[in-house]
Amino acid sequence: MTSRLVQIIAKLFSRKRDIVNFLSAAEGIDFRLRDGSVVPGFRWSQVTRIETCKIDLMVYDEVALRFTTDKGRYEILEGHTAFQECFAHLEQQFGLSPEWYFQVMENAFETNHRVLYQKESIRSN
Repeated sequence: MTSRLVQIIAKLFSRKRDIVNFLSAAEGIDFRLRDGSVVPGFRWSQVTRIETCKIDLMVYDEVALRFTTDKGRYEILEGHTAFQECFAHLEQQFGLSPEWYFQVMENAFETNHRVLYQKESIRSN
């Protein structure tokens, strides 16, 4: 009985569907889950805001890209597979030169937060 209860509790708190990596695609970003499966994430056309900043991890700094869509907010860190691949897509889809990365990396111990892209809202008359 006790082992069955432990299995049920373990299953409830299982994190095997957590996102473990982001995969860059021509249409957007997909998610690789802990179990190895890939699920669609967000499309470039859904992005309403892109931000970047530097995160202090005590021993080193890591740059983060934050994408906001109508369905949520997604953060891709420099260590993820998709981070480097995003450079070309950001330039093609949003006209963002890779210079933003070097600007964020400047000045140790500073977050250097920047808004890289903000979708213009449609104004009603």
